Amino acid sequence: YGYAPEYYCRDTNTSIYAEVCVPAFTEKITPVTLDVKEVIDNDYCFDEVLTVCEETSEFVDREICTYEYAREDVSADCTTTQVTYAENSETMKVTTCSPSGYGTPGYGHGEHQYCRQEYQTQSFKVPLVSEPKYETCA
Repeated sequence: YGYAPEYYCRDTNTSIYAEVCVPAFTEKITPVTLDVKEVIDNDYCFDEVLTVCEETSEFVDREICTYEYAREDVSADCTTTQVTYAENSETMKVTTCSPSGYGTPGYGHGEHQYCRQEYQTQSFKVPLVSEPKYETCA
């Protein structure tokens, strides 16, 4: 297939011996006095403010008026209007433009347009309102 490097492997087991020294600790007991905060009860005085309310009642005479209404059926004139729609259309001249495809990218590409005029017809509905019709409504 091609050139491949050759590998030379060997199995080795190396041991290193070293002397490790650690300090020798001796036990020495030294008493330590810690500062301790003592809690002592102390009187705390404050001014107490009380709000005293007094309830009073007062009666005031008022005149109350009531009205009674009686139902009365009445026939009144009313008008109705009917709306109809008429189809209508209008023709308009519209100018449309599209790219001509001339030019090279970077040198006027897309700047040239081909425009033409065409006629479009638009349909729409026109509301027609008839004369009011007078009736008696109950």
